[in-house]
Amino acid sequence: MKNKNITWIYLSILMGFALVITISCKKENNSYITPISIPPAIPDSVIDIDGNVYHTVRIGTQVWMVENLKTTRYNNGDSIPNITNLNEWYPLETGAWCYYNNYTENGSIYGKLYNWKAADNNNICPSGWHLPSKNEWNTLINYLGGQDSATNKLKEAGIAHWKFDTGATNKSGFTALPGGCFATGYNSSGAFYGIGLEGCWWSSTFWNDIIGAGGSGGWIILLKSNCTFIKEPHYNGYSVRCIFNWTY
Repeated sequence: MKNKNITWIYLSILMGFALVITISCKKENNSYITPISIPPAIPDSVIDIDGNVYHTVRIGTQVWMVENLKTTRYNNGDSIPNITNLNEWYPLETGAWCYYNNYTENGSIYGKLYNWKAADNNNICPSGWHLPSKNEWNTLINYLGGQDSATNKLKEAGIAHWKFDTGATNKSGFTALPGGCFATGYNSSGAFYGIGLEGCWWSSTFWNDIIGAGGSGGWIILLKSNCTFIKEPHYNGYSVRCIFNWTY
């Protein structure tokens, strides 16, 4: 009888050790479980380094600024030169901006026109935001039904800024405005064109042609009667819209 009691005591001790080891292993294994990353709350607005306030809108999985960028400085405090002499734009290898026709009034409505050297700078957008890539623009357009369908859903409705009413609904809330653009052309003084008729925005996607005349720059999205992607040289001036770093 005594031997049986001793046996049960040993068995109990062994079972206790086994239980402790099992619990310890579970705790240890749980420590390697990566917690799910929780996206930040969608901001109602964002302020750039100059104090300009931009509203925001969620479209599908993306969050966009509702207005075109107006900053005169990168978010690290460095200035972006305002180049009003159009002959200086072509040879520039650094960032620059201007107002359409160099009229300040245009900037208050349509924002500024930036060359690609400025637009593609990592600090052009407020912290937590960035210049969208061509793929990110495509995600927006595809979510809204493709290039033809998306056009009127992106445009501000009415003719307050667009010269012609083409049935725009602004269903997306993107509120695209026809801010036009500035194109220098090769070795030319350039010209402003398209205000009231088209909106043009930089992407961060680079192109570089080594065949024929060659050249380099960034892809833009041109919004007119439909959405079109075009390769444009880095010395031209186009609008900038920023996109939030998170997708939802």
